[in-house]
Amino acid sequence: MEKLNSQLKSKKRFALLLSLILFLSIIVFHCGSDDDKALDPTILTGDPGVPLRILGPPNGQPRILSASVKQGNPNDFRINSEVLTAVGGSPNSGYTWSLANLSAFPMGTTVEPLTGIFKWNGTSMPVSAGSYPFSMSVSDGSTTATGNYVLVVTEYSIVPTALFQQPSPLVFRLDTAIAGKSYGSSLFVTVGSSGPVSSNVYLPLKWEFASGDLPSGLTIDQHSGIVRGTPLSSASGNDYSFSIKVTNQQNEIAICPGGSCVLYKLYVK
Repeated sequence: MEKLNSQLKSKKRFALLLSLILFLSIIVFHCGSDDDKALDPTILTGDPGVPLRILGPPNGQPRILSASVKQGNPNDFRINSEVLTAVGGSPNSGYTWSLANLSAFPMGTTVEPLTGIFKWNGTSMPVSAGSYPFSMSVSDGSTTATGNYVLVVTEYSIVPTALFQQPSPLVFRLDTAIAGKSYGSSLFVTVGSSGPVSSNVYLPLKWEFASGDLPSGLTIDQHSGIVRGTPLSSASGNDYSFSIKVTNQQNEIAICPGGSCVLYKLYVK
């Protein structure tokens, strides 16, 4: 019984820590554009309104990813799978992710090219405890951006398990869209833990609009979790709010901590 209580406490602490990491690494730094220049009436549909970039901490700091390994038993490990996120460009067919030049994945990990999901590679064991930097590139089909990441592997006596969940119930301000210009932005979810001992990752994921309003001309790509399209002129000057539902292959729904799913807000100018 004491061992079970210890396991439960460890999982709770880990879930709280993961939520804090997500808050610091993603939500705080995913701010809307302050650009208030007038819309050029000669802009053609399809031109990007926001430059393509990978989302992460400011000042070029790397985004932190995490993994866990059991002390004395490297075969018992968990890669905490989550979605890498980008914004901008003209992702008419979504974003495509790849390793940046001269970079390599930390052993035991990979990223799905069409969804940006960081996960266990299904074959190799992960690296031992420590920090392992790598860089990723993302393309919208015509332009490319690069971002830096660090995988932090931590040893535990009881290896915790990451849950399939959306971010904590906060307002998540997406970059401002411009009417008449192509727009794209990744949405975020913690996919869960993947590893050879225990795994609750059942890919692929399905992304769906749940409630609220989307600007006319934008849609949510159910395969990649990207809000994309070209806002119509009727959407200009309005602030939109919406929530999403994410399910995995086993029809499990991503948990919304606190019972309230994150509210995405998007302004169209």
